[in-house]
Amino acid sequence: MRLTPVRGTIGAEAFLALLNSHVVSFLKMRFIQHTQKWEIGNLRQLPIVIPTRSQHTRLQELANLCIQAKRAEFSNTQPPNPLVARSREIAPELRGRAPAYLHPSAQQVLLETPRDCLAVLENAVNWEAERLYGVEGLGPFDEF
Repeated sequence: MRLTPVRGTIGAEAFLALLNSHVVSFLKMRFIQHTQKWEIGNLRQLPIVIPTRSQHTRLQELANLCIQAKRAEFSNTQPPNPLVARSREIAPELRGRAPAYLHPSAQQVLLETPRDCLAVLENAVNWEAERLYGVEGLGPFDEF
């Protein structure tokens, strides 16, 4: 299966971030097909909200940071300093303004490993997706 977003609507990284968010997974599992398997027909039925320019930029940035964290995790190296610095900026924002179920744990805020950075960034992606879909604070959407 190959999925390419329509040009001029949403970038590949932002689209990837949305597909990996709890909100989109919840919609797919609850209303379309209740299996872990993704099929092209499922994706065609998903309601994809096109983000504003600022939301798109934020989703794209978060997706790129998640990719960096995952690469560091796969290579078993320390997370790069720019990744840790940006994750340090995002963590207090989550703790201050995001719903309580999206707050990173105290251990994750230490950002010692790429996995800690990724956990903070995943919460940020989920928060951004909730705001995009207009369901902020109505979760958690991670029941599946």
